[in-house]
Amino acid sequence: MWRDPIRPLPHARQRKWRAAQPVADFTLHAPNPAPVRGNTAQLDRLLTNLLDNAQRHARTAVTVIVERHTDQVRVDVIDDGPGVPAQHRERIFERFTRLDESRNRNHGGTGLGLAIARDICLHHGGTIIVTQANGGGAHFTARFPAAPPFSG
Repeated sequence: MWRDPIRPLPHARQRKWRAAQPVADFTLHAPNPAPVRGNTAQLDRLLTNLLDNAQRHARTAVTVIVERHTDQVRVDVIDDGPGVPAQHRERIFERFTRLDESRNRNHGGTGLGLAIARDICLHHGGTIIVTQANGGGAHFTARFPAAPPFSG
């Protein structure tokens, strides 16, 4: 396995995402390095899928928080959209699942992004859940085993 820090979004990709997906308010909080063992391309895909989903459903804001907590790295992606009803919170991680509100073609999506995100989390020894954010939006939390800090 490779050892890469979880990067909330590489700078070039972040600029591309912001330009392609305008959000009134995008907040990133990643105060310290948060290394995990894994594949950079897959971890980038995971974050991109979570951000695309958050953007698709956000009313005005998306917040990303990346923090190391002792033996794990936690990534939170929070939006202020309608949220995910409790009865659908497991089902949205299944392939080709789109909730009724999302079926409008203007919202895009194939129903694979969150399933792929879960597969990547599991492949890296992690987990992902969705809960209700304060204020009612969706709050995705991915957790990964932390790698030892880089020594230089």
